[in-house]
Amino acid sequence: MSRPTPEAGGTAAAWLVGDGPGALAPGLVAEALAAPPATPRAAAPLVWLDATQGVTLLAEPGARFAGAPALAAWARRVWQHYGGPAAVPGVAAWRSRSRHGASLSSADLPAWQAAAAAAGRPLARVAPLWAGALAQAVKQWPALARQGRVLVAEGRALTVIDVAGGGIVHWELAWLDEADAAALEPWAASAPARPVLALGHSLPGTPPDSVRVAEPGLDGTPAAFLAGLAPVAAPCFVPAQPLGPRWAWAFAATAALVLAVAAWDAAQAWQERAAAERATLRAAAPQRRPARALAAVRPLATDDAARLAVPWAQRLAVAEAAAPEGGHWLRLEQPRGDAALRLVGTVLSPTAAFTLAQRLSAAPGVADVTVLRTEAVAAAASAAARTRFELSLAWAPEAAR
Repeated sequence: MSRPTPEAGGTAAAWLVGDGPGALAPGLVAEALAAPPATPRAAAPLVWLDATQGVTLLAEPGARFAGAPALAAWARRVWQHYGGPAAVPGVAAWRSRSRHGASLSSADLPAWQAAAAAAGRPLARVAPLWAGALAQAVKQWPALARQGRVLVAEGRALTVIDVAGGGIVHWELAWLDEADAAALEPWAASAPARPVLALGHSLPGTPPDSVRVAEPGLDGTPAAFLAGLAPVAAPCFVPAQPLGPRWAWAFAATAALVLAVAAWDAAQAWQERAAAERATLRAAAPQRRPARALAAVRPLATDDAARLAVPWAQRLAVAEAAAPEGGHWLRLEQPRGDAALRLVGTVLSPTAAFTLAQRLSAAPGVADVTVLRTEAVAAAASAAARTRFELSLAWAPEAAR
């Protein structure tokens, strides 16, 4: 369990929930929240969810939703498509400039809220750890609010966040081959923009020269890392609770800073809203809207429907059945408008990558497998050299339907 001691200034007690070093198992959170506070002046507890406790979905550019409920409903449909009808977790909808996102967690949030309320201190926040780390990174390096890449390390779990134009444009959860900061090199080398900033916990070693490390570093304990994180406005699974006049001014200042980071560029957002209102007024005027303006919206819905109709479970089963020998899958991607599946992973040698391609080409429903590239991956002095590879897997016509 990671539970920083509340300070005199009213810092909220925080838990890192998961199965990593120093974390608190999800089943024990309600018991911990129901326990009496460590001090009479302890503020409302803040629960951070680690990388194993949820997933984040980023909607396609241009996708529009009629408010947070519609965005949450979309996220649940995507989750159910992969996890089945019974898997309906808590959803925290959010927006970063023009992109919509939703973070999902299967945590028992009602039980946690009830336990905390019974102890007389309602939950202040339940949020994913990467959101607090992103706010911390932008606070230390304001240039990240415009563009760059943030790497949030939680041991071998690595959250990769790309920022462009003042908003999140890419979110990815990956797993390092080993818990060594030198293993960050591929993600630093492939960053679409600079700077590349890393922060987190439980990741010893020396990071590549191209990676800047934010305070408190990478190799500390979860408790030390959590102590420096401030509550975030979004994504948040539990609405904010009133904290009373004792902490009003301190938390007002913190909330103002976090909201400024989460909004990225409040002035630009206001301009976008004003433009949308003008467009609404023009639409209400007694004139016919161009037919092409409506037709431009239809291809997005049609394409999304086609992607949801793809038998993803069978495709993923083919890839996982041919797991890289001595290696790992890093990413499986189906680019929009491309019938081929892109697979990225690591193996011990380039020969192993070609052997894997031959094995996949013999799998049912596979028409062709092409090795797009292989490259050597830097490793720690104590580890064997590895090869990062990328494959393109084309499906047979009957499997593509």
